[in-house]
Amino acid sequence: MLVGKISIMLRIKAIIFIFSFSLLANASSAGANCLIFGDNERLSNFCLLESVQGRIVDQKTAAIVTQKLRQEGYFGGLGTLLTTVNVYPDASYSNNINGGNPDKPLIIGDVEFEGESNLVAKKGIVFGLNLQSSARKTYGEGKYINAYMFGAFLASPAHNLTFTNARIGLCSKNKFTENMYFDACALAGTQNKEITKDTSQTIRASLSKLKKLDGFGFVEKRIGFTRLITNNYSQNQANISFDAIHLNDLYSTVTIQFGEKLHNQLVMRRGINAALSSLFDGKKYSLSLSHQYSSGGILLGVSRFDTINKVTVTTNISATTQISVGLTQVESTIDYYDQIYPSVALTHTW
Repeated sequence: MLVGKISIMLRIKAIIFIFSFSLLANASSAGANCLIFGDNERLSNFCLLESVQGRIVDQKTAAIVTQKLRQEGYFGGLGTLLTTVNVYPDASYSNNINGGNPDKPLIIGDVEFEGESNLVAKKGIVFGLNLQSSARKTYGEGKYINAYMFGAFLASPAHNLTFTNARIGLCSKNKFTENMYFDACALAGTQNKEITKDTSQTIRASLSKLKKLDGFGFVEKRIGFTRLITNNYSQNQANISFDAIHLNDLYSTVTIQFGEKLHNQLVMRRGINAALSSLFDGKKYSLSLSHQYSSGGILLGVSRFDTINKVTVTTNISATTQISVGLTQVESTIDYYDQIYPSVALTHTW
């Protein structure tokens, strides 16, 4: 009973604090950046809360802040299980619809190998139907469990081929000190194509801290550990990341990864992923860059090292339709695996 009364009192105080200025001048722009650049939910909410404290806000802004923070367990949290279901179509270009091999001979030294024609990778446009659902339960301030499921059925009319993707995940998000958080996730995924079937299981744990930097913006620094299990190997990985909502209509994120060396197995050894999002003529654009170096592979006695570079630009062409255009370059010590290919995806959500 006492806990219930305290919870109600805290909720009332929070609402009074936010709504006490609702009859005054409009200052909803205080948290505009926080909502526009909401790629990182925790950072976006931290930005919102810091932006409205001590400021004049309108009723609409106050309601948005309250609603978003309740989903992270603040202001009494969610009274019931929050669930979402979304079914949406997309269209994209795939450089390997069937999970096949490169369409060229494999040359090792002076020896040349010709691949089977029915195992060559097929390229083209694929149309997909996606199902995405999630469930969230809060159990304290900054504490909640989030589960999600994703499934996709993709078809290539030109090649009369289909394939499927599926992922499930369960995450526990926990605030344990002021602006300090510990997260743990378990994920599993599978992709079934005509020739190949890939599966993976991932366990992740991370420690992060939120901070407001005067004159710069709002940042989350995070260090994490990952255990990756695939069809062919198991690997330990570590990562460091830095996300920021800047004060000048800009969002940035940088993640540096390191992977454990494995014997006679091509694996990621180091990589960096960076992204910038900003506004141009009132529209949000995102630029993503990634670089990955893999080593450890051996084919017919020849060591294999791969470098993958990728650039992607994403924006919305309408309120419900997003387009993504990119280019990927793979350079390998074995020429057979060298390739450059585009990526284009058009996604419509309801």
